[in-house]
Amino acid sequence: MPPMRFFTACVRNGRLTLDEPIDLADGTCLELVSTDDLLENGGDLLEAEERVELAKELAAADAEIEAGQVVDAADFLAELRASNNRASRQRKQVRATLRLPPRGRRSR
Repeated sequence: MPPMRFFTACVRNGRLTLDEPIDLADGTCLELVSTDDLLENGGDLLEAEERVELAKELAAADAEIEAGQVVDAADFLAELRASNNRASRQRKQVRATLRLPPRGRRSR
């Protein structure tokens, strides 16, 4: 996905006017949101119900942290890598047992 681009426009005589040249093709449609409206609505594009759900999830995460129900990221990644390596070895063993060619190679 290409990075999000921001454009600055001003309202003049009831129309939006860009203050700089733009390299979009003719006919390109844009969805515009005023920064004032965005900030009045919490600074994001969430609906009220979504914002309530997010607040609940964040509160639950805070409670887990307070209760010590956390895992060190380095330990988690190490276990994930070890698990992936075990699964990879198991797949290779199954392929060898079934006399299948190694992955990525086709028999001719």
